[in-house]
Amino acid sequence: MSKEMEETLQRCPLNNSQVPFSAEDFLHLPQQMQAYLTHCRYFGKGRIYNFLIDFEHTGIKLKPDAKWTSMKCQQFNSVLPPTRLALMQSRMYGFIPFTGRDKLQNGHGNMLIKLAGITVSNATGTKMDQAALVTYLAETPLLPAAYLLHNITWNEISENIIKATVTDAGNTASGEFYFNDQHEINAFRTNDRFYSSDGKEYKNWAWSAYYDRYEERNGIKIPTVVRAVWHMPEGDYEYFRAATKSIRYNIRP
Repeated sequence: MSKEMEETLQRCPLNNSQVPFSAEDFLHLPQQMQAYLTHCRYFGKGRIYNFLIDFEHTGIKLKPDAKWTSMKCQQFNSVLPPTRLALMQSRMYGFIPFTGRDKLQNGHGNMLIKLAGITVSNATGTKMDQAALVTYLAETPLLPAAYLLHNITWNEISENIIKATVTDAGNTASGEFYFNDQHEINAFRTNDRFYSSDGKEYKNWAWSAYYDRYEERNGIKIPTVVRAVWHMPEGDYEYFRAATKSIRYNIRP
């Protein structure tokens, strides 16, 4: 357990985690999101305030023309306070240690990448704060207690698309959720993320997360395959893909 995760857990109350979600809790959400929560069987289950995912078959491409590199990846998300910690480990070219940490904590975002223990990218600042917040928003369907905080506003774009806007710690970010005919979320798209190869220069390109292969885990249906894509002017750059090995809820310190 990382010190960042431990810090969040100390502030994440789980006293009422046994109180089940009910449909009445989410009547303020658009019908599409209510149907999603019903389809995924959240109602009647204990309230989920955080989760810890272990991924498998994880791959990353550090550049559009690079080859895929396999890696280990673990991710922790929490509602109180809004937190996202993605920890990655690999060996570039089979022998150079690579570590990455993508973080939203205390209202601030940070993407830290090291090769052989040397920092090659340490992206911080207001753009990263917004980018980290919108990534957190993209993953809130796995953490529906986030919708009980009432810091997210909604706008129905069409029958299968809704726009969500989240505000936290003075930052605001928006994105669109896309639904299929089975009431599953299969994509999230935003213009509030910023691409940077060195943590110094940023480019505002559209970004999408894709969710596939819904399966039941712990009585809840979740997407078990995720992909992340930058929509660059010269074409799409898929740089992350992973499958869910396991997911645990309401981790305690």
